[in-house]
Amino acid sequence: GVQLLTTPGSPRHFSADGRRIAGLAGGDQLVIWEFAHDQECRRLPAHLTHGVTVHPDGSTFAAYGRNGTTFFDLGSGEKIGEANTGDTYSAAFCTNQESMITGGAAGLVRWPLRQLDDVSGQRWELGPRDVLWEDIRIREAVLSADQRQVAAASVRGIGRVVDLSNEEFQPLQGQPGMHNVAISPDVKFVISGAWRATSGTRVWDAETGKLVHQFKHSFPCSLPRISPDGRVLAIGSDATYQFYEMGTWRPLHMIEREQRSNTCDSVCFSPDGRLMALNYSREEVRLYDAKTFELLAAVVSRQQTAHSFCRESRRLIVTEIDGGLRRLRIWDLPGVRKRLGELGLVWEDHPSPNGSDCDR
Repeated sequence: GVQLLTTPGSPRHFSADGRRIAGLAGGDQLVIWEFAHDQECRRLPAHLTHGVTVHPDGSTFAAYGRNGTTFFDLGSGEKIGEANTGDTYSAAFCTNQESMITGGAAGLVRWPLRQLDDVSGQRWELGPRDVLWEDIRIREAVLSADQRQVAAASVRGIGRVVDLSNEEFQPLQGQPGMHNVAISPDVKFVISGAWRATSGTRVWDAETGKLVHQFKHSFPCSLPRISPDGRVLAIGSDATYQFYEMGTWRPLHMIEREQRSNTCDSVCFSPDGRLMALNYSREEVRLYDAKTFELLAAVVSRQQTAHSFCRESRRLIVTEIDGGLRRLRIWDLPGVRKRLGELGLVWEDHPSPNGSDCDR
C-alpha cells in the first residue's frame, strides 16, 4: 500500500521483469519509466531539511533545517554527528579555517568544525559559535571560491559581504524581497534574487556594494547561481531557468519548466562545471550538459528538489517530500548512466564511473 511513483503522463503497461512502465505523456509522446535499483538510488531517514551542503573532500555532507544541522557519511549514508544550529536556512563547509558557516534565525554564524574518533567511528561536531552578523534572520549565505568571503542575504532586504579574516563587511544597498545570493569565483560580483517581489535580479560590485546591473523579470521570484568557471549566470524562477553570460549579461539560453510552480528553484552546478541539475517539474529532476544545455537524463521520484553534487560529480543529493516529511535521496549518476547505456541511450562526455574519492 506504499505509493512508489507520482509522475505526469499515463503509465499503461509493466515490462515482464517489472522494472519498466510504458505509457503516454504530453498527449501522444511515448515514455518509458524505469525503477532504480538501490545501487542507483539510496534513501535516508526523514529529516526536516531546508538543504544540504557537501564537504569539499567528498566524504561527508550536512543536512540543515529547522532542528539544526546533521552530518552524514556520503559513502554509507550513516549519520555521523549533529549540532544545534537552530533554524538553519543555509550552511557551507569552510575548510580553510576548519569551520562551518551557517545562516538562519541565529544570524550569520561561524562554527569551529571538529572531527572526533570514538568507539563507534568518526564523529563530527561544532564548537562555540562566532556571530558574524547578529540580530537578523539570514535567508542565504554563500562562500566565495577561495573561502575568504561570505555573501549573505537577510529577511530585511539587505545584504553583506563579510571578510572572514577580519570580520569587516561591505553592505549591499538593499533590495525589496532579497532572498538569495550568489558570489562570482573572482569575488567581483554578488548576485541577489528576490522572493514574492518584483525587484528582479540584481548585480552588485562585491568590493563597493554598489548596484551595477539589474535584470527585470515579470515572475515573482528569482534564484541566482553562477557556474564554477564564472562564465554563466543561471536564474531560476517559478516558470523558467534563464542563462546569461557573466559580465556582459547577454542572454544565452532558456529552459521552461513543465508547469509553473509555487516555489522558486535554482540550478545546481556540478563542481567540475560539466553538469547541471534542475527541477523540471514537481517529480522530475533533469540533468543537462552545462556547456551545451543538452538534456542527458531525468530522475523521477516524489516531489523532489536538487541540492548538491559531490566533489567528483558522481552523486546528486536531492530532497523529496514524502507524507509531509522531507527525505534525503542520493542518486548514483554512474549507475544511472550505465542503465541508460544498457537501453541504448548514450550519455557522452561524463566522468568515468570507475573510481572516485567519493567512494569510501
